[in-house]
Amino acid sequence: MKTPMRQTDHAEAGFTLIELLAVMAIISVVVAAFTFGGARGLETAKLRAVIARTAAAITDARARAIRSNEKQFFALDSLASQLPPGAGLSAAPDGARRAGEGASGIWLYPDGTTSGGGLAFAWQGRTYEIRVNWLTGNVSQHQL
Repeated sequence: MKTPMRQTDHAEAGFTLIELLAVMAIISVVVAAFTFGGARGLETAKLRAVIARTAAAITDARARAIRSNEKQFFALDSLASQLPPGAGLSAAPDGARRAGEGASGIWLYPDGTTSGGGLAFAWQGRTYEIRVNWLTGNVSQHQL
């Protein structure tokens, strides 16, 4: 047998329009925060990928120099086009060597040594650096 509903049961049975609007506003603020933060995170990931590829390319050029017994030149000019918008690139003085055609870069020699140097990538107030040791040819990455 069914019991009749009391007047107070109807009032407590659902959500008010104000409650629904409040929840929708909270959800929209959270989504907006993740959307803008996610875009920045994506650009940071792209920059870190460029840095990792650059370090690997320098290491590969050093290995080619040792294998072929001929010096190799790693040119820096092509890096600027790979960076996210607003990112900057600068070379440390010992890494700004000149090839015959005037390109900036790093020389890698058959004995494993290099001309040495560093690359600094600046973006969104952060600086990332690749250093190439002139004596050992070791390539390292750092966030400053």
